[in-house]
Amino acid sequence: IPRGFKRHLPKIFRKKRKSPLPDTVWTCFVPTWHQDGLRFFVKKAQRVTLKDKGIPNWVMDEMKPQITVKDWYFNVDNSHYQLTVNLLSADRQILQDYCKMFEVRERVPTVEEWREVSYTFENYPSGVRYVDFEHRVGWRSS
Repeated sequence: IPRGFKRHLPKIFRKKRKSPLPDTVWTCFVPTWHQDGLRFFVKKAQRVTLKDKGIPNWVMDEMKPQITVKDWYFNVDNSHYQLTVNLLSADRQILQDYCKMFEVRERVPTVEEWREVSYTFENYPSGVRYVDFEHRVGWRSS
């Protein structure tokens, strides 16, 4: 764990009134730490198979419903957050993608908050069968 980050762990992971999730919904994951130069980051990834979620191929090809993705990140000093979402074909080729990155230079000391990132895919090509997500949060080593 990068130096300087340990002081944020209790703030980020304890239950707070400002949590973005309802009291009945709590999820956890064990992050994998990576290092890229002077930056440390954690990432989590998920692939959603639309057919397994009950969405037939013809619906994706003919009706092309909106696909909305939402994610949350915690506002931490000197950090960056990145969300990458790919719509994939049956052979896992990228048909459309979205990538958003936020830099947090200095957090206001009294503001400890979760922030939501949301994006809606519309008018995407036919053939979408999977949705891939990757959430990354990184910190510069001090």
